[in-house]
Amino acid sequence: MDSVDRLPAHLYHSNPTKGYYPHNVRDVVHVYFLLRQLTIPDLISLILDFAQYWIRLRTSRARCIEVTQGEVQYLSTPPLISPLRHPVRRIIFTVQSHDQGWSSYPQYRGTYEHSWTWFEARALGAEDGARTEVGGGGVGQEEREGEGEVMRISRMLVTNVHAKREMTEHVVVWKAGVRGGAEDSEGEFVRSLTGGERVAVVAKAVFPGWVNHVESLNIDLFCAAVR
Repeated sequence: MDSVDRLPAHLYHSNPTKGYYPHNVRDVVHVYFLLRQLTIPDLISLILDFAQYWIRLRTSRARCIEVTQGEVQYLSTPPLISPLRHPVRRIIFTVQSHDQGWSSYPQYRGTYEHSWTWFEARALGAEDGARTEVGGGGVGQEEREGEGEVMRISRMLVTNVHAKREMTEHVVVWKAGVRGGAEDSEGEFVRSLTGGERVAVVAKAVFPGWVNHVESLNIDLFCAAVR
């Protein structure tokens, strides 16, 4: 039996955006059955991946916080729910942030060198009896990982521009299909995500005087819906 035959339409809750398709899993299933009239079922998932016909799951937050000498989990996605073992094909992170706007190292201002405020992406998985907390930055309980979760994998996401007070937007794209080279670490992160896991972004700062000002963040997961 094809996996699409037992795929409930509510498994993915996409956030429809004007101009982006598919809007939801029903659109994928519709195209799946159209393709089944034209080719063999084993090729359909390859065709959909080649066309990047994936569900987009967006998680957003817009709240200004300051992180000093510590780390704060700023945003995390809902747990992945999918009939596929590894459904994620691409992640797009959109970060709006800046540091304190000054430093004692004028030679690095306006660059990404020796910047001590940055972000990490983490995959959080469930484990009975386990609890991981992240503190710092003077924020409350809502900034912590949930009970019974452990960090399975972590990767550097982006650093702030050194000593730049103005807000800067960074758009970072990680692709599952990238293998080898400098980007393979990000590709491995995407490929490894499994059902039940969440993607979290942690804001960090170290050393006195360094402040990570976070204004907003989006995480867009692009997921295959059939195999």
